[in-house]
Amino acid sequence: MYSNWQAEDSLVNFLKKEKITAIGEVDTRTLAVKIRDEGEMLGIISTKDTNKEVLLKKLRESVKNIKRDFIKDISVKKVTEVKKDSSGPNIAILDLGITNSFLKQLETLGCNITLLPYNTDADDIIKMKIDGVIISNGPEDDEAIPTIAKTTKAILGKLPILGISTGNEIIALALRGTLKNMKMGHRGVNYPVKSPDSFKGEITVQNHSFIVDEDSIKQRRDVDITLRNVNDNSIEEMESKSLKFISTQYYPVSPGFDEVNEVFLRFLKITK
Repeated sequence: MYSNWQAEDSLVNFLKKEKITAIGEVDTRTLAVKIRDEGEMLGIISTKDTNKEVLLKKLRESVKNIKRDFIKDISVKKVTEVKKDSSGPNIAILDLGITNSFLKQLETLGCNITLLPYNTDADDIIKMKIDGVIISNGPEDDEAIPTIAKTTKAILGKLPILGISTGNEIIALALRGTLKNMKMGHRGVNYPVKSPDSFKGEITVQNHSFIVDEDSIKQRRDVDITLRNVNDNSIEEMESKSLKFISTQYYPVSPGFDEVNEVFLRFLKITK
């Protein structure tokens, strides 16, 4: 039953219409504690088979067939101009799943935006008349990641780069660093981060299972860690003046009211 005066239909009907599976009468607090203690895990929901052992067998078999090639389906299939304004900077985005909210922020800044397929060759990117490249957010642990990291390595230092979330991880790989799979990923809108030399923090939006392994890049004198996670001290932002990049593990979302995240402003400064 629903009673709110703004309601147009019931939740149940909405779920049926959108073909979404939902479960009820679950002790979500106990479930949250289990995940917190044991880490991220797969689950299975069934409306037909209720035999626990049969469902566990299906779950174990499904692990062997987990899809790891989402980026090729998500990315644009050809070079695509999103916004053209001759007076603004020319920004190319290696599209791994860029969100509309980030595009809107770039449009607010008057950028000429060109989306590139994920497998665009490094030489082709360098030859383009662009002021900077964004390696976008997107699926992690994807089959395409090593190829994209190789492309990124080839353009590091030659073009200004902004990496966002998965893009940050790819830049780390391009620096010959490694990634660590977290026991509990960062997923939500209230993750505190701060500069290592400041007591001033910020609240960020995050959605990732991997982080940069700090030990793998600590020998790099040309890379600075500019933000850390307050909860677990993981790397949240890296920057290099000599290699001309900024990369964020968090999502640089708009503060609201058509405002632009300061990360995009900093990135455009190094494109000039």
